[in-house]
Amino acid sequence: MKISKILFFALIASALIISCTQKPKDSAVEEKTASVSLASDADPVCHMNVKGIQADTTLYNNKVYGFCSDVCKDSFKKNPEKYIAAN
Repeated sequence: MKISKILFFALIASALIISCTQKPKDSAVEEKTASVSLASDADPVCHMNVKGIQADTTLYNNKVYGFCSDVCKDSFKKNPEKYIAAN
């Protein structure tokens, strides 16, 4: 009985270790989005640092702008020239 419990737990532990070492299926998508070059390291609306942490992006005049939130992104989209001129 003890041997069967030990084998059972060993099998479960092995399965967990193997599953934790595999890359997620979406890793190719994450790598592509991580390589996007932003027009600035700061959110153009609130000036918060968004390098590597941007919640959302938008394309304007062939440049990618990163935003800390949907609120800042929506403000930018309403009047992008206001925020670009301020920088």
